[in-house]
Amino acid sequence: MEINNTFYRMPRAETLEGWAAQVPEAFRFAVKTPRRITHSKQLRDCAEEAVRFFDTLGALGPRLGCVLVQLPPHARADADTLARFLDLVPEGISAAFEFRHASWREERVLAALRARNAAWVTADTDGSLPAGLPETGNWSYLRLRAPGYDDAALRAWKALLAGLDRAFVYFKHEDDAAGPAFAARMMEL
Repeated sequence: MEINNTFYRMPRAETLEGWAAQVPEAFRFAVKTPRRITHSKQLRDCAEEAVRFFDTLGALGPRLGCVLVQLPPHARADADTLARFLDLVPEGISAAFEFRHASWREERVLAALRARNAAWVTADTDGSLPAGLPETGNWSYLRLRAPGYDDAALRAWKALLAGLDRAFVYFKHEDDAAGPAFAARMMEL
């Protein structure tokens, strides 16, 4: 489950413990990084907030799947700032980065992600399948938001994930609970 609540406010350990206690053992949360870190500070001078955030995530225990770091669309590439932020991510926490400005797709950024086995988030808003996924680690994070996905599209997306150890795949389709249906169908194929 992708948790958006943490984007708006720093999570409390008690809340996260409650969430962890309510889900099955195999369940994993993807927790969105607070906007103070990603949008206000854009990963700069945020050590205090990041340490507090990552420490608090310990309350999820093994239910923490990964952390989603989603930067605002106007944030331009800064490989040095990214590297400094990656140094704040504790060992054992998987981080996925959604860069929404095209300037981030550069080798220094990809190398920084590779060095920490961090995922590049691939987002689909219009149904266009990329030729491949950026190779930054042994896992991936997909945000599939196009209006619909037929079996051929689901198979194609799944094929892009072949060879990876794991993937977090999220469908944004609140109407008629289409998202869970797409996810179930993708797993069946």
